[in-house]
Amino acid sequence: MIRTAVRALRAIAALGALAVVATAQAAPLTLATWNIAWLRDAPLTESAHEQCRRLKPEQRALLDDRDPARWICRRDDHYRALREVAARVDADIFAFQEIEGPEALARILPREQYSFHVVESPWIQRVAFAVRRARVEVVRFEGYRPLVPKGAERPRFGADLEVRVDGRPLRLLAVHLKSACHSRPLTDESRGPRDDASEPPACLQLASQVAPLEAWIDARVRENVPFVVLGDFNRRFDAPAETQAAARDPQGRPLSIWREIDDDDPPGARLVRLTAGLKQERNCWGGDPKIGDTERAMFIDHIIVPRALADRVVRESVRQWPLFEGRITRADREWLRSLSDHCPLSVRLR
Repeated sequence: MIRTAVRALRAIAALGALAVVATAQAAPLTLATWNIAWLRDAPLTESAHEQCRRLKPEQRALLDDRDPARWICRRDDHYRALREVAARVDADIFAFQEIEGPEALARILPREQYSFHVVESPWIQRVAFAVRRARVEVVRFEGYRPLVPKGAERPRFGADLEVRVDGRPLRLLAVHLKSACHSRPLTDESRGPRDDASEPPACLQLASQVAPLEAWIDARVRENVPFVVLGDFNRRFDAPAETQAAARDPQGRPLSIWREIDDDDPPGARLVRLTAGLKQERNCWGGDPKIGDTERAMFIDHIIVPRALADRVVRESVRQWPLFEGRITRADREWLRSLSDHCPLSVRLR
């Protein structure tokens, strides 16, 4: 009788242990994307930081693009602040944009908890993933070169990551598409102040990225593999140039990125943009005091999933992670712009 009772207790304990394991395995997977704006491998020293801050815009513009003082003046306390934000997000998979290399990631995430996967592109604004070692098995990682527009002086590859989570496959593409054509027509050949005269116009470069982006999505649909496309698209999909345009013009040129990729061709290529209808907070655009309900409140960072995967999105789990809380002063804006002009964006999947 005693032996029977002991065996019964052991069986109950084993079932309890299995239930704990099953619960842990069923915990939602947190995905995040974050453009950290020129995150270099190392902070500036105090003296170098002071020199950087004293540079006038015209002086900074003369520096080499790879000079640590060329774009953003960051010292060690800025990296500490970024590390605190990353800890709050606590994602299982981070997609990053504008990362110099693994050393930069190791300054904001614990190396013992995350593996770092940085695209080996020639330009220092690299796309990368950080993956929680204890939760996610990395199967394959490589750069997605077709996203580089022809004639681009500063190429930014996509990052293609294949993983298994709790035994289930998942494919992710992190992107950082061409900037400076947030809401103009993709056929617009005019040049803005940020356009490099040695390159094709920004909108034409962005338009050239539509086909390779769609090709990657369509390939995953044909493979019947769950996938996520996330990152900085540099495109306001809620703006009239997207919502009021056809997929292509009579000459076959792309007009709307969203209509082109969300076309159910092949069957199953219908997508859900998890940022649709959401508004960006002021402190998620460098503390812009005039953001209000203007176009600048529209997201350019997005997380896109196929409709089949959308059923696994935890309800109301899409979230911005502000870099600063409360009323923003001029000094606060300077601090925010030394951190990033983007906030992390996350979602949870069952």
